[in-house]
Amino acid sequence: MKIKVEHIEGTKFIAKTNTHQFIIDQPKDKGGTDLGMNPLEVFLSSLGSCVAFYCAKYCKDTGIDVLGLTVEVESELISERPIRFKDISVKIKIDKDLKDKKEAFLKFVRNCPVHNTLAGQPTIRIDL
Repeated sequence: MKIKVEHIEGTKFIAKTNTHQFIIDQPKDKGGTDLGMNPLEVFLSSLGSCVAFYCAKYCKDTGIDVLGLTVEVESELISERPIRFKDISVKIKIDKDLKDKKEAFLKFVRNCPVHNTLAGQPTIRIDL
């Protein structure tokens, strides 16, 4: 999997895969035009959408109605160096009562590759 991010102008960038693309920008108070999500919002959105996919897959595979499925991801940056998210909260909402399937549901959802990547603290190399 490969993503290419190209500078458009100012604080605007376009992230591309082989078949899709989206705009990344900064809010106006940070010098941007607010045309798209900022990189931190994209990061949290990746986690939320991966969790949501796994929720929907579990429901489909077990015959549970996905009515009202939403995933909310919330975090705050800490100001100490290095600046980063300290804790990330993921809240799943679904209209269906999972009753005795709750633990199996959460175990399955925690298999989301974005969650596993963050939990595994991967090595990230930034080079020229």
